[in-house]
Amino acid sequence: MQHLVILRMRPGAAEDRVAAQRKAEVGRVWELIAADVLRWIHFIPGPGVAMVLETPDLAAAQAHVRDLPMIREGLAEAEVLPMSPFTGLAALFAA
Repeated sequence: MQHLVILRMRPGAAEDRVAAQRKAEVGRVWELIAADVLRWIHFIPGPGVAMVLETPDLAAAQAHVRDLPMIREGLAEAEVLPMSPFTGLAALFAA
């Protein structure tokens, strides 16, 4: 199951605290890529990040997100949205 994750830095997150977690955050992202959990990741304005995780269920995706250093330290917040296949195109073929 795929999940869209939107991560945004919390307003007022101190840059020195963010900088202190940056290497650990990137390390955790690499671990998720190597484990074939993180499918893609992109920066978004805000500052923030959008990424897609592939996990067995929503609880597993949420657990991975909670384990991100920026989340654990309260520097960022996340929204985890389950995704399913788009079936809207079926209307093109309906009788």
